[in-house]
Amino acid sequence: MPRTATATVAEHLRPRLRVPERDLAPVVAFVLSGLTGMVEWWVSTKSTLTPDEMYNRFRALALTGLEPYLA
Repeated sequence: MPRTATATVAEHLRPRLRVPERDLAPVVAFVLSGLTGMVEWWVSTKSTLTPDEMYNRFRALALTGLEPYLA
């Protein structure tokens, strides 16, 4: 059975963040919402940004939002 994006992101973030397990779900929702929003924008606008450029922008924005929680 395929894993959900939520489970995959939670597994990736869990060792990297200083948040109690009970607080992990909203952090995962934040990251997935941001990623989904950026991908939707990228596709719908037919942006000329490369996948690497999109990754770098997403990473910069996500890390800024997660900074207080990074281990």
